[in-house]
This record gives sequence, structure tokens and C-alpha cells, in this order.
Amino acid sequence: DIDSVYTTWLQQAWDGKEADSGNPIVVDPGNGSWAGRCLPCLEQVFPHLSFRGIHDRPDGAFPERNPDCARPAYLEELTGLVSQSQADLGIAFDGDGDRVAFVDNEGKVLTTEEAIWVLLCSFGDELYGKPFIGDIKLSQRIAERARQLGAVPQVQRSGHAFIRTSMIQEGARFGAELSGHYFY
Repeated sequence: DIDSVYTTWLQQAWDGKEADSGNPIVVDPGNGSWAGRCLPCLEQVFPHLSFRGIHDRPDGAFPERNPDCARPAYLEELTGLVSQSQADLGIAFDGDGDRVAFVDNEGKVLTTEEAIWVLLCSFGDELYGKPFIGDIKLSQRIAERARQLGAVPQVQRSGHAFIRTSMIQEGARFGAELSGHYFY
């Protein structure tokens, strides 16, 4: 069990980068590998934020929703709860926990490119002059936005190994795939 080691690493990585919000963040691990683990981790890393979980019991049969978080139709309960509870954000993981989808404060599922856009903007000056590694399936709008922010967009074929290797070789701080994989 590496939960405590991982949580400690995240606390160190996010130290001093606190956000403030009075509204909850709804987290949906979808009965997958993050179920039962995600909320305690986030609550320790971000003790000043309020989290609410759904589908937070691990079950490989995925009885509460399909594990594919990339399809908005599978996130209807999350979108409804975000709207109903006036949450600031909804976060849904896929079954094995390596892809994520985001729901805005109005209950709308962001497309992957919308999420990448927001994440690119969140880096501020950290990306200036640095490569951004993007999956070949991304539109030119993402490369243009990265350029506007001072990053140097580079295209890579899809796949964790290819993007990760490019990021290491190029010294990139951020990379993304259309599938909902985000790399830091």
C-alpha cells in the first residue's frame, strides 16, 4: 500500500499552492481503482477544500456507472450533483484511474481540449520557453494556445510511453492526450 507515500509526495508537490473555495468538489472514482482512496488522499493534500464522493466503493463489476469517463452520458449523476450542490468542480476517473474528466460548476462536462486549455492556462509563466507535448489527435487550437502562453508545442503520437519519453527528453512540464491522460 503506497497511499501514504503518494499522499506525502503530493503534499510536498502542492505545498503552498492552496486554493480557497467554500463550495464542494465532487469526485467520482466510478467504483474503479481510485475508489476508497481518492477522497482521503485529496482531503489530506487539500485540507482547506471540501470534497464529496460518489461511486466511491471499489467494485470491478462497475455497478454504478461505466468506467469510461470520456463519455458524458456516463457522467450524468456527477453532472447533476455538481449542479445541485453548487459545487465548483466535478472530477471523474476511469476504471484504472489514469484518465480523468472534468465537470464545470454549471454541470457541463468539459471536452478534453477544453480541459487542456484550462490546464495550460493554469501554469502561468512556468511553461514559458518550455515544450508542451501534445498528442497528434489534438486540434491546432491547443498548439496555438500553448504558443500564445509562451510554450513550445510539440506533437507526439498517442500513447503514454511516447508522450512520457518525449517529456523526459525535452524537459517538458506538461503533456496531454485527447483520451484524457494528462502528464506532469
